Amino acid sequence: MKNFNYEKAYFTQAKPAFENLSEKQKEAHRKTALRVKDLQQGRNLNIPISPEIHQIFDRLSCREIAELARASYFVGHWQPSGVTSLFENESGQAWKVSDVCDQILRERIATPYNILIHQGKLRVTFSNRDCWLWEEFSLATEENLRTFENCDLPFGGTTLENSANSLKAVINDLWSDVDTMPNNEDYQRFSGIK
Repeated sequence: MKNFNYEKAYFTQAKPAFENLSEKQKEAHRKTALRVKDLQQGRNLNIPISPEIHQIFDRLSCREIAELARASYFVGHWQPSGVTSLFENESGQAWKVSDVCDQILRERIATPYNILIHQGKLRVTFSNRDCWLWEEFSLATEENLRTFENCDLPFGGTTLENSANSLKAVINDLWSDVDTMPNNEDYQRFSGIK
């Protein structure tokens, strides 16, 4: 199995996605990062959300929150060592902001039993006594959930991956396979590619 090129993913996907967030999204990120910095996960694995944090997201749509969740999480998760952080992340602010975004999305979007929201994305799941499977297929928006609910595709143990891939192609709002993306200037400079 080939290794995932997280360095290229950082420079060609996560960093540009974060930098291209709207000012409204960046402001929500800054305000939330300050408030979650010293917080820890509760027993339910969620960062506690105050009414003040809730208000930060009132002006954002589900799509804007989903984009923010994805960008924040992966900027923190994929950042190569030695690279200056795009924001303070010493206390895990990247994943903490993403966790808060996911909680807000779960409150806004009534998902069926087999749909989860993580890192701003919808995951379809299947489980039985022998396995638990999941596949991401889109950003977490009401429109994308409706597309899932109306798709008439099977999501069983042997069909989940193919059906999720069909939905990914129809909705088309997830990042491409990083290996299919051209190198950008940031990645070339970082890796010494000419």
